[in-house]
Amino acid sequence: MILIRAIGLTFFIIFFSCEEAEYQLNNPSDPFNMDLDPPALFIHPLEITRSVNDTFSIQVYGLGLNPMAGAHIALEFDPGCDDLDDPALCSRIENIEPGLLFTGTNTPIITIDNTEKAKPDIYLFYLPDMISDQSEGGTGPLAKIYFRTGSRTGESQIKLAEGTKIRDKNNNEVFVNIDEKGFGAFIVE
Repeated sequence: MILIRAIGLTFFIIFFSCEEAEYQLNNPSDPFNMDLDPPALFIHPLEITRSVNDTFSIQVYGLGLNPMAGAHIALEFDPGCDDLDDPALCSRIENIEPGLLFTGTNTPIITIDNTEKAKPDIYLFYLPDMISDQSEGGTGPLAKIYFRTGSRTGESQIKLAEGTKIRDKNNNEVFVNIDEKGFGAFIVE
C-alpha cells in the first residue's frame, strides 16, 4: 500500500510539475527577426558602443546563402574620414578572420584593398580541397572583422556597399539580397 502511494505521489509530482518552457524569441540580431529575404547578407551585431582607441568586431553574416567560392565584401564605415584626415582620428580595420561559411579543410585566402579610407574592399577565396571546390552555403558568418576606433567620437554606420558580390566555383555571380535592415552601427564615446 505504501509503495502504491509512493508511486502515485511521484507520478502526480512529475506529471503536474513539469511545464514546457515558453521562450520569447525576439532577439533583434536574430536573422529571422530582421525581416530579411534569403539569400541575404547583413552585419552582426547591429550596434556596438566603444570608447576612443578601443577594439571591436563585427561579422558579415549570410542567411540562406547558396554555394559559393568567392566573395567581394565592399564595406563603408566612418564616412567623415577622408584621405586628408589624421589616421589616429579615424576608425580602421585591424584584422579579418574567415567565417564558418568560408572555412573548409584549407584556410581561405583573404585580401583587403584599403586604398580608400573607410571604404575597404575585402576579398575572400575558398580554397578547394579533396572534398569540395566551394562552400556549401547556408546560414552563418562569412568573415569576422576587427576594428580599432579612432579619436573622433559619435555614431557611424557600417554598411555593405554596392560592390558586394558572391561568386560560385565557375565565377558566376550568386544572387544575394543586401538590405538596409542588415546594416550596423558603432558609437564611439
